Amino acid sequence: MTIFENDQWLVDGTGIRSKHPAPTYEIATSRLLEDNRTKTSYDLPVDMFNEAYRAAVGNLDPKDVDFARLEQSLVDAKAKPKQS
Repeated sequence: MTIFENDQWLVDGTGIRSKHPAPTYEIATSRLLEDNRTKTSYDLPVDMFNEAYRAAVGNLDPKDVDFARLEQSLVDAKAKPKQS
């Protein structure tokens, strides 16, 4: 079942994946809350898919999500310089 979809990303119960014609890119649901780099934010949010990431995390069990960390992750992602 599709939870969220825009021009670039599709979110379903298995996670986030890119849509064609973009290169294939998939992120498993089990990776959504990884925090290997810091303990103040999640690793995955980046500007290009904040909307899809929010939709995917919104489908997780709320007791598993640190919402303050989620918001900090999105702030951190917006603060990073865009790579060209």
